[in-house]
Amino acid sequence: MLRTASMFLICLFFVIGAPSLGVAQGQKVLFEDNFSTLDPEWGLPGEIMRTEQNRLVLTPEDSQCRTRLYQGDVFEDFDYQVKIRLAKKAAPIVLSGVVFWAKNYDNHYNFVVNPAGQFAVTRHMGKKVLSLQSWTDSPAIKKEEGETNLFRVVAKGNQVTLFVNGTQVYAFKGFPPPEGSLIGFMGCSAPGYRNVFEISELKVLAP
Repeated sequence: MLRTASMFLICLFFVIGAPSLGVAQGQKVLFEDNFSTLDPEWGLPGEIMRTEQNRLVLTPEDSQCRTRLYQGDVFEDFDYQVKIRLAKKAAPIVLSGVVFWAKNYDNHYNFVVNPAGQFAVTRHMGKKVLSLQSWTDSPAIKKEEGETNLFRVVAKGNQVTLFVNGTQVYAFKGFPPPEGSLIGFMGCSAPGYRNVFEISELKVLAP
């Protein structure tokens, strides 16, 4: 099931070429997806989600956010890396990023960026959304249509460190699910628009 969220509510809450993926010598690959085909553990293909030229294309509906969680495995300590390209910016309000420490579609953490060159971190607990880091400027973020951001999340125990394009931007202690968690990604479209995101070169490594 695709998770739908109101873009309007998200906006109120916040009032408001990438580097190569790094795999150190001897670092174990826990999971990877080059999106040559759509793994059914991401969900079924359709107008919102499809694969094309080794990329997963995510096109959220007007005024909606779409989150995809990989249902094929859970991860405890991990080094999660993925590229997200803003292929079409149909509106100035655009959010995209990664989802981690997810128990399900109602309980997870988000690490997102916007075209103003800012990032934010939130924790979602059912209908409650906690701001762990409000919108913060970072020169590491690629802001233009057609550019790609490399997201990286390194989680060890209850400590997580977040990177964009090789630059550390935030670190904190949180509450990962005790028996492993799901990973994923998300993107949003503003009212009256449909943005297009391309996800590629997804890897989950042992940290």
